[in-house]
Amino acid sequence: MTTTSNLSDYLPYKRAYLDDPDRPVPTGAPLTARISTEGRAGVRRVRIRDHQIISDSGVAGGGSDFGPIPGEFLLAALGGCLSHGWIMQAALADVTLHSLVIDVATTDAPEGSLAPVAYTYTVSVESDASEATLLRLFAIVEEKSYVYRVLTNPVTINGSVSEGAR
Repeated sequence: MTTTSNLSDYLPYKRAYLDDPDRPVPTGAPLTARISTEGRAGVRRVRIRDHQIISDSGVAGGGSDFGPIPGEFLLAALGGCLSHGWIMQAALADVTLHSLVIDVATTDAPEGSLAPVAYTYTVSVESDASEATLLRLFAIVEEKSYVYRVLTNPVTINGSVSEGAR
């Protein structure tokens, strides 16, 4: 599939931003999200900073299919983070990308389990760069991708229950 975009026009802007010594630098502050379950449909309203998105279950899961299921958000997070990494690394290496598409999927879950065995992704890129250069970018992106690292390295999740919604 050939996709045409103005991605190559964006990369110089991204490089200038990355080179700007006065640009805001990520602080490593904790990320937060709030999810509230609402009304008759059981839809989950996800609030992240000033953004809102809806999460739901498919009909087979007892939902109304008003939005993606949480596992699909995980796929989107992985693909979005990898895409951002490709843009950053291409800009830093002065590599022109004409288009970039990342497809992310899970493998089938074993019988009796909802958890997939593996995640797979394919990067489709149109570029004038050599295969060796693209493979170098691929390795750097995997090494630096926040979501990729979270999914491939053990992380601690601590939960608690409090009484009453706020």
